[in-house]
Amino acid sequence: MSQTSTSPLLSDKEKFPTFSRVVPPDDWQGSLLAGIVRDIGWRSISILYSTDDYARELMQIFKDTAEADGIAIRTLASFVLTEDKDLDLTSQMEQIKRAKTNINALIVGNTASALAALKSATRAGLAGPEFVWLGVDGWFSS
Repeated sequence: MSQTSTSPLLSDKEKFPTFSRVVPPDDWQGSLLAGIVRDIGWRSISILYSTDDYARELMQIFKDTAEADGIAIRTLASFVLTEDKDLDLTSQMEQIKRAKTNINALIVGNTASALAALKSATRAGLAGPEFVWLGVDGWFSS
């Protein structure tokens, strides 16, 4: 029984016949996040994600679902999962600036990575009332 394991791989009942969880798997979360983007009517988005297994898999589910719903992914920017909340993500923010999106998904596997990304977005002028940063449960890992 797990209260935090969200990997869709654990839903395979042949490999993990006795595994159970109290939170939904990531394929639900990724699909629902894309559904929110679709339902609000946003047509293009950038994605910033950490390269750990959790975020990479969730990003792919979100991206595939969003594209199937007709949402254009303007850019994908990534960085290595960090414990440094002050990590400089200038190059990733420049990539998002070039994409000219005000709606951005931040898919990361821990709180420090979320803080590093949001601080870098602020420094790059990609934060404020005209910007939306969508998040996943990995933002709040601690």
